Amino acid sequence: ANRAHFKITRVDFIYNPELEDLYNAFKISHSIKHEYLTFHGTSSDIVDKIAREGFKVGGKEVTARSGSSHGTGVYSSIDAKVALPYCKENKRLICAKVTNFGLSSLL
Repeated sequence: ANRAHFKITRVDFIYNPELEDLYNAFKISHSIKHEYLTFHGTSSDIVDKIAREGFKVGGKEVTARSGSSHGTGVYSSIDAKVALPYCKENKRLICAKVTNFGLSSLL
């Protein structure tokens, strides 16, 4: 089997207290008790925007960048290897807390 190897060259911790407050308020208002750490592959030019504004669902506000084969939404995975192919130039992988609200499965 041909296995790809990846080397982590840098880890940045980005914290946005306003987004954390919105996330926590959402969890409380929907009585959500469970959350997961998932990975989202993207390009370096998008990381700062996500850190400032949060994830945006493709369609109305933004163009879907990697398709919508499983429907409209922001795709992430509990397995970093699944998200890696979606990393664009300069390979950026975001690890984010998510809830399972409205999800049919976590892949």
